[in-house]
Amino acid sequence: MAESSGDQNITFADLGVTPRVATTDSYFGKRRNFSDLDCWEIIFLVSSLVGLLATIGLTIERIIRIAQIHDENYYIDITFAVLILINSVFIIYYTLDGVFRERAYELAVFIIAVSIIIIYCITNYAGTFQEGQIDAVKTARLVLVIALGPLNIVLGIKLTKQYYESRNLIFRTVGANTELQDMCSLMFFFEAY
Repeated sequence: MAESSGDQNITFADLGVTPRVATTDSYFGKRRNFSDLDCWEIIFLVSSLVGLLATIGLTIERIIRIAQIHDENYYIDITFAVLILINSVFIIYYTLDGVFRERAYELAVFIIAVSIIIIYCITNYAGTFQEGQIDAVKTARLVLVIALGPLNIVLGIKLTKQYYESRNLIFRTVGANTELQDMCSLMFFFEAY
């Protein structure tokens, strides 16, 4: 059937539906808007940021306490504390960038880092516990890591799998060309590691 000259295609605007912008351009490339995040992504962001900010706070408190004591293990303790502090700042970046830019590889780095922190906190506390010196900060850090670490790992794996399989932001960035999508995914891999 041929359309008559008076017939026009109906658009979303004609129906009163305004399209939602899912991505915005930033200095670092396309990123998703907060309104585009689903429930699991918000839970992951909140739990990981709470845990990371608490870790940073406990680490700063530990650095201050180490600086006041200044015993024979001063340089070893201060080195580990500074490494945890720097690691936590980078994990915050990888968490935010991984979710808002759908970077599966950056969330994989987050999962590895949280796993290392869990192992470190458990072994560090076990050594302190065997010596008979219960430290309140180490106990708080262990409880925090045991409470939030597994949740962050499980949600991180779920989101990593989701981003890797869907490639939504890659599609919105380079289009439907699978060769360009593969190149973009490879570039994201090398950016994360």
